Amino acid sequence: VETPEKINILDLGCGTGSLACFLRPYAKTLDGLDLSPDMIKIAGETGLYDSLIEHEIETHLAKISIQYDVIVAAAVLVHFYDLQNILSLIWNRLKKNGKLIFSVFEGSVNEKELNDFLMYAHSDRYITNLASSLSFQVNYRKNAIHEYHSEKPVSALVYVFQKIE
Repeated sequence: VETPEKINILDLGCGTGSLACFLRPYAKTLDGLDLSPDMIKIAGETGLYDSLIEHEIETHLAKISIQYDVIVAAAVLVHFYDLQNILSLIWNRLKKNGKLIFSVFEGSVNEKELNDFLMYAHSDRYITNLASSLSFQVNYRKNAIHEYHSEKPVSALVYVFQKIE
């Protein structure tokens, strides 16, 4: 069995590093980025990241020049109302054919909205229109339950985008 080539991965909004165990076997380098010093400290204790950066996502993506094969943003984009800028910054940080794997809460009424627990939700139409305008190909899309809030399921959309040029 041939072992797949290891890749460079950025875990955006890595939090406590809960995805590091899953990502590390695939990674040549695994970088984590989070705004919270407390979260970064806990992620560091996993010993699984090559580097951990405490910084705001958009500011960091705008100032670095490194490019990644994969960028993961699990339950991160729910903190952003308008996704155009952050997705554009991510596109710039991906290598040719690089992939973005992310989740958002599914909007039920508008393209972008504040949900009942004060995070942002986005419609599939909004996400897929952005993908098209930014030269991303949607390779995967799935609707799933992200979590339960007050015993009611909260729907999420999970995507894999691929950078096309």
